[in-house]
Amino acid sequence: MNDSSDEPMKDEKDPFPAQNRERGGRKAAPEDAFDTWLDQGLRKMFGEIENEPIPPDLLALIKRDQEKG
Repeated sequence: MNDSSDEPMKDEKDPFPAQNRERGGRKAAPEDAFDTWLDQGLRKMFGEIENEPIPPDLLALIKRDQEKG
């Protein structure tokens, strides 16, 4: 038996078959699954913040920085 294989054992079931597949049917890396989970969790917790207006003080700082360089 080769322990370095990414293929699951025949008796092992993938609990997230759709989420763990990239296009082309290749198995996604575990980091990809974590990134997806983290992204979804952060959007669920903080998604409404992206619709808030940018504070005028921050816009002024950005404008000043753009004018410098």
